[in-house]
Amino acid sequence: MINVVFRVTLGLKCADVSNSFRLYRGDDLRKLRLKCNHFDIVEEILVKLITLHPGYRIKEVPFFFEKRKAGKTKRNLLTFALGYFVTLVRLLKLKHEAKGQKE
Repeated sequence: MINVVFRVTLGLKCADVSNSFRLYRGDDLRKLRLKCNHFDIVEEILVKLITLHPGYRIKEVPFFFEKRKAGKTKRNLLTFALGYFVTLVRLLKLKHEAKGQKE
Protein backbone atom coordinates (compact mmCIF):
# COMPACT_ATOMS: atom_id res chain seq x y z
CA MET A 1 0.00 0.00 0.00
CA ILE A 2 2.83 2.39 0.87
CA ASN A 3 4.46 1.84 -2.51
CA VAL A 4 1.24 2.70 -4.35
CA VAL A 5 0.66 5.89 -2.34
CA PHE A 6 4.27 7.07 -2.76
CA ARG A 7 4.33 6.20 -6.50
CA VAL A 8 1.11 8.03 -7.28
CA THR A 9 1.65 11.03 -4.99
CA LEU A 10 5.30 11.62 -5.89
CA GLY A 11 5.15 10.47 -9.52
CA LEU A 12 7.76 7.74 -9.07
CA LYS A 13 8.01 5.13 -11.80
CA CYS A 14 9.22 2.14 -9.83
CA ALA A 15 7.54 -0.78 -8.13
CA ASP A 16 9.26 -0.60 -4.73
CA VAL A 17 10.08 2.91 -3.55
CA SER A 18 11.47 1.87 -0.17
CA ASN A 19 13.94 -0.69 -1.49
CA SER A 20 17.44 0.49 -0.64
CA PHE A 21 19.13 -2.11 -2.87
CA ARG A 22 19.87 0.05 -5.92
CA LEU A 23 22.69 1.24 -8.09
CA TYR A 24 22.93 4.84 -9.22
CA ARG A 25 25.26 6.70 -11.51
CA GLY A 26 27.82 8.25 -9.19
CA ASP A 27 27.88 11.59 -11.00
CA ASP A 28 24.10 11.94 -10.70
CA LEU A 29 24.13 11.08 -7.01
CA ARG A 30 27.03 13.39 -6.13
CA LYS A 31 25.15 16.38 -7.60
CA LEU A 32 22.22 15.96 -5.21
CA ARG A 33 21.87 17.97 -2.02
CA LEU A 34 20.26 15.45 0.29
CA LYS A 35 18.39 16.52 3.43
CA CYS A 36 16.99 13.30 4.87
CA ASN A 37 19.00 11.53 7.54
CA HIS A 38 17.26 8.19 7.94
CA PHE A 39 15.84 5.47 5.70
CA ASP A 40 13.69 8.08 3.94
CA ILE A 41 16.83 9.15 2.09
CA VAL A 42 16.08 6.27 -0.33
CA GLU A 43 12.85 7.94 -1.43
CA GLU A 44 14.48 11.40 -1.43
CA ILE A 45 17.09 10.20 -3.92
CA LEU A 46 14.36 8.87 -6.23
CA VAL A 47 12.27 12.05 -5.98
CA LYS A 48 15.20 14.33 -6.72
CA LEU A 49 16.66 12.27 -9.56
CA ILE A 50 13.29 11.98 -11.30
CA THR A 51 12.40 15.64 -10.72
CA LEU A 52 15.76 17.04 -11.82
CA HIS A 53 16.15 14.60 -14.73
CA PRO A 54 12.65 14.01 -16.20
CA GLY A 55 13.76 11.14 -18.46
CA TYR A 56 15.64 9.36 -15.67
CA ARG A 57 15.21 5.60 -16.00
CA ILE A 58 15.00 3.20 -13.10
CA LYS A 59 15.78 -0.46 -13.70
CA GLU A 60 14.57 -2.72 -10.92
CA VAL A 61 15.74 -6.23 -10.19
CA PRO A 62 13.09 -7.91 -8.04
CA PHE A 63 13.97 -9.77 -4.90
CA PHE A 64 11.86 -11.26 -2.16
CA PHE A 65 12.00 -11.10 1.60
CA GLU A 66 11.53 -14.32 3.47
CA LYS A 67 9.17 -14.61 6.39
CA ARG A 68 10.83 -14.07 9.75
CA LYS A 69 11.97 -17.43 11.14
CA ALA A 70 12.31 -16.40 14.78
CA GLY A 71 11.22 -13.63 17.09
CA LYS A 72 8.58 -10.94 16.72
CA THR A 73 8.70 -7.53 15.14
CA LYS A 74 9.11 -4.60 17.48
CA ARG A 75 7.54 -2.27 14.94
CA ASN A 76 4.28 -0.60 15.94
CA LEU A 77 1.95 -0.31 12.94
CA LEU A 78 0.56 3.10 13.94
CA THR A 79 4.03 4.56 14.53
CA PHE A 80 5.22 3.02 11.26
CA ALA A 81 2.28 4.51 9.28
CA LEU A 82 2.68 7.92 10.91
CA GLY A 83 6.40 7.91 10.07
CA TYR A 84 5.66 7.19 6.42
CA PHE A 85 3.03 9.95 6.33
CA VAL A 86 5.53 12.48 7.71
CA THR A 87 8.09 11.27 5.14
CA LEU A 88 5.56 11.65 2.32
CA VAL A 89 4.78 15.25 3.31
CA ARG A 90 8.50 16.04 3.58
CA LEU A 91 9.20 14.51 0.17
CA LEU A 92 6.36 16.46 -1.47
CA LYS A 93 8.03 19.62 -0.16
CA LEU A 94 11.43 18.45 -1.41
CA LYS A 95 9.96 17.66 -4.83
CA HIS A 96 8.55 21.18 -5.02
CA GLU A 97 11.94 22.64 -4.03
CA ALA A 98 13.75 20.45 -6.59
CA LYS A 99 11.40 21.69 -9.32
CA GLY A 100 12.34 25.25 -8.33
CA GLN A 101 16.06 24.42 -8.62
CA LYS A 102 15.49 22.94 -12.06
CA GLU A 103 13.76 26.05 -13.42
